[in-house]
Amino acid sequence: MTKSIERSIDGSDIMHNLAVLLAGTRTASGYVRSIATHSLLGTHALGAELFLVNQNASLTSLASFGKTAWQGGEPLSIWEQNPISEAARTSKVVKAVQSDPLSGEELNLYCYPFSTPTHTVGVLVMIKSKPYDLDLEDQDQQTISMFGGLWLESLGLDAKSDQANTAVTESRELTERQLQVLKKMSHGKTNAQIAEELILSESTIRQETVKIYRKLSVADRVQATKRAISLGIIDGAGI
Repeated sequence: MTKSIERSIDGSDIMHNLAVLLAGTRTASGYVRSIATHSLLGTHALGAELFLVNQNASLTSLASFGKTAWQGGEPLSIWEQNPISEAARTSKVVKAVQSDPLSGEELNLYCYPFSTPTHTVGVLVMIKSKPYDLDLEDQDQQTISMFGGLWLESLGLDAKSDQANTAVTESRELTERQLQVLKKMSHGKTNAQIAEELILSESTIRQETVKIYRKLSVADRVQATKRAISLGIIDGAGI
């Protein structure tokens, strides 16, 4: 079945309208409402949601209007394999189609990262009932990202994302023992099992686990595994 595609929306049109909305809005809730109901940017919109990148490398919903993009009920990690996390992780616009878990209807997601020159601070998600041809060059994407990042910075919300960007460097500093613990952890081994296999005390394993969490900027085993797979530290096959 062929999907109907709306006309291509020029990148300059998007940037102009986005800049106007950002300049005229001082709250996150007002912004998502404005963009979801905008005559151009809100075409076929079912809703809009703005996510903020936090210190623990998770994304929290800052404001939403209409249908929401994430209904998992759990904290959303930037290392998850979903379009919102991908946009936060790569600082690139991500398009995706997903099924609404409640109604079963097909939703078209357009995820725009909001970034400062050094890191992504948030992600704007537009939820649409129909797809359209999003014509954005790399420079257009960078400009949109910068507009959003500067706007969030003006609201005093960007500081929460600083720690997430240290993890890539720190992950390279994992010791050989920590890598061994991380690999066994990813396969569901308990601290006691890991200690027995590595011929170490369970206390030592607990200490190494805490160090792994800190270096990867994560809060638990699940996030550590996802983070390590994303960085290529461990192989996700079979996990």
